[in-house]
Amino acid sequence: MYLTILIERSTLSLHISSCLPSNSMLESALTCLLDGRMASSHSESIQSSNPEIYSKFWSRLQKVLLKMLQSSTASASASSANSASKRSVAADKVKELYKTSLKSTGFDQLHAMYDLWSSQSL
Repeated sequence: MYLTILIERSTLSLHISSCLPSNSMLESALTCLLDGRMASSHSESIQSSNPEIYSKFWSRLQKVLLKMLQSSTASASASSANSASKRSVAADKVKELYKTSLKSTGFDQLHAMYDLWSSQSL
């Protein structure tokens, strides 16, 4: 149930982000999904008892990260030098998160992904 709520909240943020020029709603969608790390202690039972929720969660996470990558690539070409370096760090984080999500084997990796996302540098 908890993961379903996170998926729906991130879907809402993702839809809102298409109407706004800011990346804040995409970041909100990502943060919401990274909160799935709280379910990591039940990871194996979720994976076996609700494989469709498990699959949908990782699919949604990858979709949000891909959208963030596309957004950061588009905005990098239209930004000043100072903000470009900050966006480059954020884009590098998102790339790393996306790679991790593609190789993911369980919710326990969400802790490391959250730590990377919330860190000050890559």
